[in-house]
Formats: sequence, C-alpha cells, structure tokens
Amino acid sequence: MEQVLLELIIIIILCVFQSVFGVGLLLFGTPLFLMIGYDFSSTLAIILPVSVLISFLQIIYKSQLNKKLTTEYNVYTLPFLIIFLIFSIKTS
Repeated sequence: MEQVLLELIIIIILCVFQSVFGVGLLLFGTPLFLMIGYDFSSTLAIILPVSVLISFLQIIYKSQLNKKLTTEYNVYTLPFLIIFLIFSIKTS
C-alpha cells in the first residue's frame, strides 16, 4: 500500500511539472522509479500511458497552438510513442 501511495505521489507531482514546463514525467520519472527499485519495463509501463494522456490533453485544450505544427509533431512522435509503449509492455 505504501508503494502504491508513493507511486501516485510521484506521478501527480511530475504530471503537474510536465504540464507547466513541458517535460518531467519521462525525464525525471524514469530515474526516480528505477531508484525506488522498479525494473525498466515496469517503469515504462507506469509512466508512458500517463505521458501519452498528458500529451493528448495538452493538444486538445490548447486552442492557440499552430495547427500545422501540432499536426506535424503528432504525426512524427505520437505513433512511435504508442508503438514502443505496446512493444515494451509485450516484451517484458
């Protein structure tokens, strides 16, 4: 129970940090979870879905974004993020 609470606290803090600064969940979350004792595949299985969700929410709720830039960015990055999320979960 303590481990789950610690996991949720870390994710919430890093989600807020990522929402404000644009980075945080993958950059700081991966080493934090590895230091706590999770293996790499478990760390990615925890962090990547939350990261994808935050990215989608930022795209949906930011109306002043340059639509062309956003579309190009999503075409090149999000499919690979989702593909490697599925790959890392299946191969663990």
